[in-house]
Amino acid sequence: MSRQKFEEPKSSIHAGCWIVLILLVSISVAIGYYFYKENSDRNNYELREQKAWMMIEKYDSQEGINMLRKAINRYLRHFPKGRHAEQVKNIKLRVDSEQRDWKSTLKHLSVESLEEFVRRHSDGYYRNDASRMIDSLLFVEAKAEDTFQAYQNYLQLYENGRYADDARMRMDELDGGIVSATEENEVQTVVMAHFDALADDDADALLSTIAGTMDSYIGRTHVNKDAVVKYMRSIHEDEGKSVVFTVDDMKVTKSAVDHIPVFTAEFLLFETITKGESNVQKSFMATAVLDDQYMITSLKLVAGE
Repeated sequence: MSRQKFEEPKSSIHAGCWIVLILLVSISVAIGYYFYKENSDRNNYELREQKAWMMIEKYDSQEGINMLRKAINRYLRHFPKGRHAEQVKNIKLRVDSEQRDWKSTLKHLSVESLEEFVRRHSDGYYRNDASRMIDSLLFVEAKAEDTFQAYQNYLQLYENGRYADDARMRMDELDGGIVSATEENEVQTVVMAHFDALADDDADALLSTIAGTMDSYIGRTHVNKDAVVKYMRSIHEDEGKSVVFTVDDMKVTKSAVDHIPVFTAEFLLFETITKGESNVQKSFMATAVLDDQYMITSLKLVAGE
């Protein structure tokens, strides 16, 4: 009788089993979900980290330094302990170093500083910019010198440079007898300055227009500077006399000797001599030869009729 009193119904036992089973299933699901989410998060993290690294590789190969810096900072911010973190840090050091050197180079811009930068960063992000700047600066130097050899030196370094066609064109002009507007103006300025100095009895101005030794000068050959100054003094021996020279109708031509230009100026020269009430004018057919530095090496006068 007492045994039947403590015996639980079968339905209660079944309910308890179901509860235990449900708990076990729930625990299994929770554990499975935990590991699934853990693995999923890890896979997602690795996928995002790999994508961030691929962006760095892309901009590094394309030399997109500004985008590269952004990609580097983004990677290090989100993946400080990522698989490629050390590589990214090394790239950042390289980028920072090159940018510092580039800023310093621009502050002291010259062909030499740019060439040194290219030597230090031959595979750098700014090497193409540096090369273009060297190209420009070398052409500016060649243009300032404006000689066949200067342009030839430029082309030896930049045969296909930005200014290669301009350099070749100018070499043709220097070697082919084509007188540029600048050259014509230089020749005219020197010739007129020479005769102004003669008229003003200005030795310094006169000497600034002639070469050290002249092939000929108004009927004399192999004349030095002292002889030219002496000639000028002779014009002004008579204190009561004033002289004015007028240069007119000048034509400038050019030839080349060993690629070095020689200029010839042919013009009319009028000499007006005033003494008291007397006023006498003479005319000459004149020919002046100038070297590549625009210094007069020869001056010939033929009296007009």
